[in-house]
Amino acid sequence: MHTMTQNPTSTSAAIEIDLRPSPEDWSHALASHTPNPARTELGLPNDQPIVFSGHQPIVFHNGILAKLIAQHVIATKCNAHPVWIVADQDEAALESVRVPTGSNETLRASLIQILPPGSIPPGVPPASLPAMDPLETDDERLNELAEYLRGYAYESTLARQFASATIQLACDRLSIPSPTIIYTSELNRSATITNLIQETITDARSCVGSYNNAVAQHPGAGVRPLRIDDDEIELPLWGMRQSAPRIPITTKNAARFTQQELVPRGLFMSAIARTRLGELFIHGTGGWAYDLITQDWMSSWENRHTNPMALATATLRLPLGIDNHNATNLKDAHWRFHHARHHPAFVGDTDTQRTRDELVSQINTAQAANENPDPIYQQLVRVLEDHRVRNADALNALESQIEHARTHEKQIALANDRTWAFPLFHDDALHALKDRIHDALR
Repeated sequence: MHTMTQNPTSTSAAIEIDLRPSPEDWSHALASHTPNPARTELGLPNDQPIVFSGHQPIVFHNGILAKLIAQHVIATKCNAHPVWIVADQDEAALESVRVPTGSNETLRASLIQILPPGSIPPGVPPASLPAMDPLETDDERLNELAEYLRGYAYESTLARQFASATIQLACDRLSIPSPTIIYTSELNRSATITNLIQETITDARSCVGSYNNAVAQHPGAGVRPLRIDDDEIELPLWGMRQSAPRIPITTKNAARFTQQELVPRGLFMSAIARTRLGELFIHGTGGWAYDLITQDWMSSWENRHTNPMALATATLRLPLGIDNHNATNLKDAHWRFHHARHHPAFVGDTDTQRTRDELVSQINTAQAANENPDPIYQQLVRVLEDHRVRNADALNALESQIEHARTHEKQIALANDRTWAFPLFHDDALHALKDRIHDALR
């Protein structure tokens, strides 16, 4: 039973989904599988296709939830095994959850603490921290999340606690089975992957050169190249130790870390998944862009085919009581006020408007005849100044709409925000999203 503060019948005005490429391409990718020892070493099935997706261990929004739903739908359809890889090597903001508070003109975004402030030191990823007891909050919308976090407080890391709690909560809310969860920080449990990690060190110049060439081919992905100096090369690895900030690994400092402390960075993580662990990787919009780099990098450096990727994302908005369609637009409010200052008819003063138009016509005629229009222009200025005095009330009302629109614009932005955490939504909305994705992929 899931208690929420929203009206159970409010499922948000519209659901927008984006699934690419065609469902037939998804199914084709999962029509066969290629066994790899790394799968067995990580406890994954080695006798059926695997569909991957994943994210950081955060309280995620519905764009991420769409990946989880799509993974379940296509895995069921194609008899594939779903695996969710948690990017626990990345820094993550886990201490608070952003929620909408207030209503109408007082609507705003607030942060609700779910972990003690300062409990996550700067630069330390959740894979390097222990699980923690969540705080008691006075926001009932987060009660269920806190309950699930307490239920997984036995986990060995904060990343495991948050990933297990949020994924299981999402699956319970959606009435779907949970995927197998693996962690980037533990990929080195596989001897096959450990050997690949070592190869990035021993073959650093070729590996990173190919990586940087691939990055250069996709400037829109927003990925920076790795540093290559004469005596030091930055590698696609992090060095991670308990309760310590992660360290960029280079050819100079790699030997200071054990095999278990060397962890793939993001693109290397997806490269491992797409070349050795799964037949299809479902990304969101970010991964859909940056993983083109992975394909080119693996092709150039390893001469290895990268298994296909897909895109799944969605926009689902909270029903916050804001009328987006009839709200005053800030740009329009500015235009109306400034237009009315120069066009008396806009506030109903048609007589002054005729005088104003006649003077403008005289100015244009004077300019065309190379005559001095200044005397006429000064007369126009006086007419408009008189209009602004006589029609001050109407103009003031229009000016006040600018501030109202400015306030309302912030409310509309909150109402249109697609990044509210999924636990804030009612079951009806989440099941409607599941149905939309199911219908699109079946």
